[in-house]
Amino acid sequence: MPCWTESNFGALDEGRVRKRPRERVKSHEFLHSSCSVNSAESFHIADLCSLLPSKKVLFVGPETTFHLHANLLQALEIHENRSHSCLGSEFCTFHQICRAPRRNSLMSSEPFFPPGGFKKYPSNRELAASQSSILKYILSNSLYTGPDMRDARYSDPVAQVDPYTGVRQKEMYWLGQARKADLLVLHRSPLPAPAWTYDGTRRGDWSSVFPGDRLSGKEFGERILDYALRATVDRFLPETVATLNRLESLEKQRVLWHGSWYIEPTCVKHDARGKSVFDSDLDPWTLFYNAQGKMIHLSLS
Repeated sequence: MPCWTESNFGALDEGRVRKRPRERVKSHEFLHSSCSVNSAESFHIADLCSLLPSKKVLFVGPETTFHLHANLLQALEIHENRSHSCLGSEFCTFHQICRAPRRNSLMSSEPFFPPGGFKKYPSNRELAASQSSILKYILSNSLYTGPDMRDARYSDPVAQVDPYTGVRQKEMYWLGQARKADLLVLHRSPLPAPAWTYDGTRRGDWSSVFPGDRLSGKEFGERILDYALRATVDRFLPETVATLNRLESLEKQRVLWHGSWYIEPTCVKHDARGKSVFDSDLDPWTLFYNAQGKMIHLSLS
């Protein structure tokens, strides 16, 4: 049976990974052997690269995963003295990373594509010779594992709309690339609140979620927490387990799961300094999101 180990990854800065209390990302490593917990509180990018020679690393998830991949690229730029530009969350091609640092004092400004518009993917032999690695990101909000690129959820915006929430979940086919990867870094954000709860007011319209109930204050917050629990148990966990089961056939891959960031109260309420991320006085959407994040973390730990 596979098992999970937990380690901390933090803000990537100046070629070093450093843990910060409010910026740490919980990660869980999916292994097929005995588990041991290793401290990753502080290590150099060079140490990370030493673990990835000739490896293909694939990040799959929502925009938060894209930003994690972008932060890693920024740290690699400083380490390698080389530019790592990305075309964006929907157009990431690949990045050849962990190459020997340039000796030039000025950082090389490499174009998105070389002359001719084609960026050559390095062969396994080239990766081995340079002891470099490949990093790639693919956008998938729900980690949907359709059979191929012709699946409607990859190509039809209408089919991407979640019938339970009315929110579009952008998906790109990633299973084919996952088969070629040595390491997968996956994430799925907490489920969004139904689109019809947004009516322009501070509390929104939750009558479709809590029909017939007129709730206020603490009682309303408790119902939001209950709704977050049901979303986690009824949808998030079963769908995520289905994705992981689909990946069981990929025997050579290791899978890392990175956790969610909480929405800080001060980001949504100017006078919320000192409040908990689970304070019932916050707007219901923030409470719904943060509660799911905590429940998901506890479930996967």
